Amino acid sequence: MTAQNSRIKEIDILYSIGAILAIFGHSHPNNWSSFEGTLFYHCIVFIYTFHMALFFFVAGVLLIYSKSIETKPFGTFIKEKALKLLTPYLVLTVLAFIPKGYLEHRSFEFINVKFIVSALFNPRENTWGHFWFLPVLFICYILFGLLKKSISKLDTNVQIVILSVCVLVFALFVLYPPFNTDWFGINDIFHFAFYIPFGMLLGNLNQKHVKIKISHVIPPLCSVVLLMLAVLGYVFFYNDVLARFTISLLMIFSLLSIAFSLRNKLENIFGFLSKNIFTVYIYSWPFQSVALIVLEKLGLSWEICAPVMFVTGTLCPLILIGTYKRFKKLNSPFFDLVLGIR
Repeated sequence: MTAQNSRIKEIDILYSIGAILAIFGHSHPNNWSSFEGTLFYHCIVFIYTFHMALFFFVAGVLLIYSKSIETKPFGTFIKEKALKLLTPYLVLTVLAFIPKGYLEHRSFEFINVKFIVSALFNPRENTWGHFWFLPVLFICYILFGLLKKSISKLDTNVQIVILSVCVLVFALFVLYPPFNTDWFGINDIFHFAFYIPFGMLLGNLNQKHVKIKISHVIPPLCSVVLLMLAVLGYVFFYNDVLARFTISLLMIFSLLSIAFSLRNKLENIFGFLSKNIFTVYIYSWPFQSVALIVLEKLGLSWEICAPVMFVTGTLCPLILIGTYKRFKKLNSPFFDLVLGIR
């Protein structure tokens, strides 16, 4: 992975691809049976096997490259992560709590203590269900931030051994979770925490600067082969936990191969998308939800809903970012946090 101007080109590309896949994965009606069995259905399910794993992997790579965690007190590092991840989580939950709940339940009877507590502390039951990753990622930053802090002064080879052990331990949590509960995101931590030390390990190995000369045709060829293996795994073994886990790893390496192929191409586009990807990801689903309500009211089929939702989820957050930055008087640290602006 090559760094330029304090940025890693491959990570910009992975972030961009991951966000586009996530938006595509959310671009469908709530009634899955309306498109069940179609190629579109299988594309959505296939994407769900790896797109969040990819985001956690990227977070691990960035964590190993982070200098702020080494130069700042750990409390300051975690405070910054809490503000970045939990501010939009809490603010958007509160703002949408009543109107979105009313639209879904057609009354205010849903408002009770259990519903409120679930929305705040059971991320999958949040007002915006896909926001589950924000508190889960925050908890992972605490866990692996401490790990990064504690091993940063050690020899690189020792760091690699420690990270390898963590990868093996958290791989067991993926395959054999000790218990199953969505409260406090515990179930998602078991499913996705593995990818943080996995990303840290690969990032650490990359920092050893092992130079291997390979033909420019190898990365795209590897990407195609890995993709084919992942698709075969999905077609024949999707119901197996180990198979889904393997598919996620195959797709991470497949997309990483694509990133290597594209690292010196379309840099402005990937750089722009990566810089704004947090905002795009957070706000894509609210915009898509509004679009879906309108589309379903019009009685339109999934063939129309899906592309409209994808375009809405991609363009509207970018328009929001551009509008906010254009009106400088509205800019403030609080709104930057709510919008996920860097």
